[in-house]
Amino acid sequence: MCIKGDRRFAAGIRPGDLLLECGGREVRPPNDLTFSVGESASLLIEKLHGGVQKVNVQLPMPKSQKHPVTAPQAVTTEKAQR
Repeated sequence: MCIKGDRRFAAGIRPGDLLLECGGREVRPPNDLTFSVGESASLLIEKLHGGVQKVNVQLPMPKSQKHPVTAPQAVTTEKAQR
């Protein structure tokens, strides 16, 4: 989702735009894009109302030195007794 005020919106990406390329490589679903923290990327976007736009984005470095991903915890269930 791209909302007014976020980095994607500031870069010119709008809801309905289609991502065509990342770093010169064609993007084809269902393949996901992955980026490293602090990495920059060049995106080719097809605009919703026509035209193509090249956008350079920079993923920000985290403010905290803690790892941004948390480890999943086990989930257990018990069958309810009647």
